Amino acid sequence: MIAPYYDGSDVITADNGSSDYIRISASSIEDFFSNTRYWFGQTLLGEEGFDYSTATILGTIIHHFAEMEFSNIEIEDPEADVEGYLSKYINGDNCEKSVIRELWQPMLEVMLSSIDRNKQIHSVEQFIYHKILNGIYVGGTYDRLSVSTVGSDPSKNTYTLGDYKTSSTKPNGINKKYKMQLMTYAWILKQKGIIVDSIELHYVVRPTKTLPARYFHFKEMIYDEDFDVIEGQIKLIAETIELWNKHPELRYILCKDYRVKALYKPKPKLFKKD
Repeated sequence: MIAPYYDGSDVITADNGSSDYIRISASSIEDFFSNTRYWFGQTLLGEEGFDYSTATILGTIIHHFAEMEFSNIEIEDPEADVEGYLSKYINGDNCEKSVIRELWQPMLEVMLSSIDRNKQIHSVEQFIYHKILNGIYVGGTYDRLSVSTVGSDPSKNTYTLGDYKTSSTKPNGINKKYKMQLMTYAWILKQKGIIVDSIELHYVVRPTKTLPARYFHFKEMIYDEDFDVIEGQIKLIAETIELWNKHPELRYILCKDYRVKALYKPKPKLFKKD
């Protein structure tokens, strides 16, 4: 069965002592800087945003079977799992079921046959989080963490954090959005004592009229400066949220939308009689 996205609300609620918290999503870190109004709308204003598309549904299916493969879990009837998942969606502009049925198997096969099997898998599809300020957390689910061991000394192990991506066009590398997402996971893992040495993307690209499905692999080393940068970005977002909560009269400035000013109504001043 293909599970829906897990947001970790139960574990964060338990840690926070209540459900009154804000989670900074690792996948949306870059949006805070490049698509500010959208980020505030989704994270703090409760606005409806992007739901799903043919591409995201296809990506979820491929993610699921990759997770099962690297967890050594055998699937009895993959086609039935896909049909069960597709039954949750209405066929139309946002969900072209025929396209998904046509593409998921060849794309998955190319990805699984291309990924290096010599790496030891530490964990797959793990939700991780870290508390930044009171009631403010950062978290998300990484796809895979692999480990290379050196002798019997675990302190010499090296870790690589990887993500599966699907695309309709050939990628050029790890773009800024995906790097910030993976670096956020790496930073959270560092708080838990696991030092990630590198990040990687496993891309599978849709077939075209002239080309079959293709696999691309990109890897980057992580340096101390990278950790410093992402830590600063995470803390900046958390402190902005804190400012948002403490000073609602400034919200329209923070989210860069003057219309939001109309949503704030200051409390009337009360005067005491002498």
